[in-house]
Amino acid sequence: MDILQWQRLVRIVSKHLWNRTPLEDSEQSLLEEWKRNTWQSEQLLRTVSDFDFLSAKRKTEERFSWEDAWGEFKQRQRSWKRKRKWRYIGYASMAACAILILGWNVFWEHRQIDLQSQIPVLEAGLSRAVLILENGKTVDLGAKRLPAIFQQAGSVTVNTYKDSLLYAVGNTQGRQLVYNTLSIPRKGEYKLILADGTKIWLNSESRIKYPVAFVGKERRIQLEGEAYFEVKKDSLHPFVIELENSCIEVLGTSFNVKAYTDESYVYTTLVDGSVKFSFGEDSMILCPNEQGTLHLLSGRFDKKKVDVKPYVSWKEGKFVFEDQTLEEIMRTLGRWYDLQVFFTNEELKKATFIGNLERYNDFNKIIEMLEMTQVADFTIHGNTVVISRYNPKY
Repeated sequence: MDILQWQRLVRIVSKHLWNRTPLEDSEQSLLEEWKRNTWQSEQLLRTVSDFDFLSAKRKTEERFSWEDAWGEFKQRQRSWKRKRKWRYIGYASMAACAILILGWNVFWEHRQIDLQSQIPVLEAGLSRAVLILENGKTVDLGAKRLPAIFQQAGSVTVNTYKDSLLYAVGNTQGRQLVYNTLSIPRKGEYKLILADGTKIWLNSESRIKYPVAFVGKERRIQLEGEAYFEVKKDSLHPFVIELENSCIEVLGTSFNVKAYTDESYVYTTLVDGSVKFSFGEDSMILCPNEQGTLHLLSGRFDKKKVDVKPYVSWKEGKFVFEDQTLEEIMRTLGRWYDLQVFFTNEELKKATFIGNLERYNDFNKIIEMLEMTQVADFTIHGNTVVISRYNPKY
């Protein structure tokens, strides 16, 4: 087959794959002849028509050098010519290789638009929350700045500004305890500044109940989920965080608390200052760069030295994983991207990963990084992710 015939075959194969118009009789005859006489042809056509193959091709296309591929092809061609007994197979392989090298760009230009529409894009979360007032009224909060919302307890003004909810106290006379609740949905985050100046960053699927203005000898709130605190120092009024099964007492410090009701552990990670972490009659004092862990099933306390960055990185727009299991990672990602996750193999849940990922990337970019480890395959259906054992296809 001369070069003109090869060029024609490339166009026919591209037309066949694209399937926009039927092949003419002469084109169909040439394609069938090539498929009969070239032992790799049928498999080649199935491969380049496969959606998974195209997805992987899209990921690696930028790193692929067509000049290098053509050089390798020419080198192999010379080698095959010297091996007479393999001449037929050699030319058959060359034909398949030529179709890939010469025809791919033509076909890919047409298919990449369809590929992009078939791969679901799961966007990252954003600033959003629901404020629940003392009387049960709800206010939807989002990234858009709102004017001053209202006053509560006669002297407390509530505002939103730059993805934050702020409480400002005016007249301090005759204040009463009035509680608000801030609820963060899946795929959400929000910042709260309490009336005393304490700053709280709330992660996805978290809930916090707090007084609009503190009254009495202590500052007490309730938390479910994950939050990072920068507590305003006030030695006369301790800051107390009530969790479902434990509590944390501080004077003025920065720390992260992770206490989701669907997890078996409560984590308190201290950045600076000191906190008292209590469970029943047991308690521990944490110092900077220490993490206290409460095992809810056994009621056991553990304390260890840690690098705090992986535990507070979510506040800075990062996912930092250090020897975390895939089950733990997907639970975290599930809250941020609103995913349902299923494992086809229980052992995969225990696989550990180390990584530093951008929190605001869409989920497909996160998956690309995880798949580079060649530990697991990720299949997305809507907002459901199925994780199976890695199976090299190419």
